[in-house]
Amino acid sequence: MQVQLLRVRLRARTEQKMRTFLDGLPSRPETVRALRDEGIAIESVGWSVTGDRVDLLLYQRANDLQAASAAFTRSTNPVDVEMKTLIEEAWEEVVVIPIVFDYEA
Repeated sequence: MQVQLLRVRLRARTEQKMRTFLDGLPSRPETVRALRDEGIAIESVGWSVTGDRVDLLLYQRANDLQAASAAFTRSTNPVDVEMKTLIEEAWEEVVVIPIVFDYEA
């Protein structure tokens, strides 16, 4: 399995829109379908707050992250379509955080 951890700096005044979208994902049946179609085994999202700056933290695990990204790009699933729009609107900078240890028992 491949894993990645990303820190995403959001553009000014986009945090609430991103939070609203992400908070609604668990109740949408197409969310699980999107992850399965992309080959994502685990996807976790969190928030990092430093002073007045809020960053999105995104952890993903998949057999092939490049294939998962390509599947996301091609996807017409409503969740993915909405997420792609939000990425364009809200994501200012993406930093890959090196993972030192990722263990599955």
